[in-house]
Amino acid sequence: MKTQVLKYKSVLLCFFLYFSLGNVLRLIPMASAVGSVNTIEIALHCYCLIVLILSLREASKFPAALIVVYMCFFVSYMLGAVRVQEMDVIALTYNIRILLFFTSSYVIGLSLYRIFHHNLTKLLHFHLSMFLFNVACAWIIYFVFPDSTKLWAFLASYGITFNGDPHVHRLLGTLFDPNFLGNLLILPVLYCLYLYDTTQKKRYLGVLTLLILAEFFTFSRSSLLGLSLGLILYFAPLVKRSLFALKVRKSLAYNLVILILGLIGFLYFLPGEAQRIAERFIFVSQDNSAAQRVHDLALGLSLLTEGDIFVFGIGFNFFTYLGVTTSSLIDSSLLSMMVTLGVPVFCIVVGCLYYFFKTAESPAAQDQLFFRGVFLNYIVVSLVISNVNNLLLYPFWVLCVFPIVCYFHLLKNERIDNAVCN
Repeated sequence: MKTQVLKYKSVLLCFFLYFSLGNVLRLIPMASAVGSVNTIEIALHCYCLIVLILSLREASKFPAALIVVYMCFFVSYMLGAVRVQEMDVIALTYNIRILLFFTSSYVIGLSLYRIFHHNLTKLLHFHLSMFLFNVACAWIIYFVFPDSTKLWAFLASYGITFNGDPHVHRLLGTLFDPNFLGNLLILPVLYCLYLYDTTQKKRYLGVLTLLILAEFFTFSRSSLLGLSLGLILYFAPLVKRSLFALKVRKSLAYNLVILILGLIGFLYFLPGEAQRIAERFIFVSQDNSAAQRVHDLALGLSLLTEGDIFVFGIGFNFFTYLGVTTSSLIDSSLLSMMVTLGVPVFCIVVGCLYYFFKTAESPAAQDQLFFRGVFLNYIVVSLVISNVNNLLLYPFWVLCVFPIVCYFHLLKNERIDNAVCN
């Protein structure tokens, strides 16, 4: 029994290190869009595979929907290879990497289930500790390397290659990207609202304040819009319930007051940063990165509507093969997958993932409160902001989201098994 617990705790430790250290340990050289390969990522995948092999009984519970997604990605790659008449190694590596992340997600979800079981609060504490560690690192990087190009040069001197964008005075975290960091921080913000609502412990309001402050300092338009949407989705049903009951819950009032006072405090004490955020929205039409996203989005839509690409193969740089000149790829996750997978395969993948998420919902009232009020809201937010960021297949996003779904699947299976036995 102790060996089993140690095995699953080791998985969670590897996961914690991977998320906390982010892209810091990219030490293995490889030709890719982002630079060298993350050594902790390889260690995490290898260990998760070993745990899965040693846990054959648990492996039999692997979600069937994810297996179908595996098959769709494999078919997509093979059709892409036939189309370009080349077994593209980078595309193959990309597909294998995605499949490894799905597999590791299940093992991490299994470890969360085995270690925390029905204690959702402790599980969320574990997740929050990862985010807070990353935010702490983000502030250190913010002050030591205010210009990210100096950070890239510093890392390169130690053999760590990361082809990141230039950023000045923006929180990067160990993910080295303010947009992805901001997109991910929306999830722990919702965690804190839920935890305060269910426990009434004011420390969660303090953590909430720190997370929202970090969110502002990413200066990420998609993240701030996503945060606003997430808060609306979270509070709307609570406010509606209070109006019908003609009674405002104390936790709801505290949460709203903290958010309003926090916004007023940010505007008053940090007017320069507030002005910078406003300018990023006001002058978005003059922003080069936004213009590039719009250009590539239009290009992807034209390729799709003209029927030039029906199944190209996920992982292939279709712009290169078509001789189209562009400095980047499509930054919309959904459009990119639709173009590369092809509409029929894309619909199968979406259907499987919808089934995967939908069937994870537990009948337990407390689980439903979290799953519907927090988790599914974040999925909706992610779908919206993924239209301007390639978020949905981003490794750190996958490992934050999919293990939680696997955890709820395992809880639901346990309840079904118990009901059958009784």
